[in-house]
Amino acid sequence: MDRLWLCIIKDLLMLIQDSGHLDLKADIIFHLGNLVQTHDRDLLTLLWDMGHTPIRIKCLEACLVSYPDKVVAAEILFGFSHGFRLQYTGPRIHSFSKNLISAVQNSDAVLHKLQDEVNRGRMLGPFKVMPISTLRINPIGLVPKSDSSWRLITNLSFPPGESVNSYIDQVYCKVNYTSLDTILEKKYECGLSSELARIDVKSAFRNLIVNPADFDLLGIKFNDHFYIDKSLPFGCSISCNLFEKFATFLQWLVEERSKLHSVDHYLDDFIFIGAKSTGHCGILMEAFSKVCNELGVPIAENKTIGPATVIPFLGFVIDTVRMMVLIPQEKLGKLQSELSSLLQKKKIMLRELESITGLMSFCSRAIPSSRAFIRRFYDLIACISQV
Repeated sequence: MDRLWLCIIKDLLMLIQDSGHLDLKADIIFHLGNLVQTHDRDLLTLLWDMGHTPIRIKCLEACLVSYPDKVVAAEILFGFSHGFRLQYTGPRIHSFSKNLISAVQNSDAVLHKLQDEVNRGRMLGPFKVMPISTLRINPIGLVPKSDSSWRLITNLSFPPGESVNSYIDQVYCKVNYTSLDTILEKKYECGLSSELARIDVKSAFRNLIVNPADFDLLGIKFNDHFYIDKSLPFGCSISCNLFEKFATFLQWLVEERSKLHSVDHYLDDFIFIGAKSTGHCGILMEAFSKVCNELGVPIAENKTIGPATVIPFLGFVIDTVRMMVLIPQEKLGKLQSELSSLLQKKKIMLRELESITGLMSFCSRAIPSSRAFIRRFYDLIACISQV
């Protein structure tokens, strides 16, 4: 249908260019207007339909019956059945914000991402005319991923104080992530040369649909066309909390099915650990794959690693043969370079100090004894910030 639409417009524009008759031009422009109205009208019939999720609701409901946290179980089931609420309490008014420079400079990539989201049923558009009078137009941008592709993000924290995130109570956004120390404790319990594996959930947040009552909060405008996001966007303060609840449920289900507990996750990234020669790591991987297949949870097959004794996780390399946690060479090189540059300066900007402190803090997760020394940098930052 999109190709037909483009062909019609091209033909009509050629007629306008070749014709010298004002009446014909007026007729063609009027016809174009009717086509635009028809296209938007067709989309409007789908406006309040929920977005697409691959999750199988009936299977999910059956698995949630035994979930110990009944409140979270009810929230998960309601969310996948009727859409997750964003817990927004602010005004429902139209607002407009310009897109980020990364989107402007990579318009072809943005259009490709938007069309892909539309094709997957996670967005609706493009509309020529704004479909909801109270639609908030939020800035979008692109962030490079490790595989050289792009991630489309929505900045729901802009404008400061009046953004979507500004009106979402932080009590709904708190998340208790697992830590590297917790992962290492499970590794030590499994002993020397234990097997490790990791599996990622594909399109994490995008598997969770938004309740139609919040569609007007998730507007996008690009190239003079409007889109409505119907899935949890990257950039919404509540997205991590909602997905973490679902991921925690998945971990619990894997533990129940496998009767093993050496599994953990960090948002969409799951790690499985098994003692040497027990096959437990493989059992956990199989249990997770079966759970995902049963519920319709997509897996990023290209990111699956293991079973192995050395795997990357949370930005580090875990080695169970040498019983070590290694900092990747590129991060070490970056730290050494920034420290050398810092030593050559008589003064630095606050943001530079914050950046290098953050990098040292990251590396300290693999070197626990260094954490006490980094405390001084945080104290210095706090003093400067108060000036």
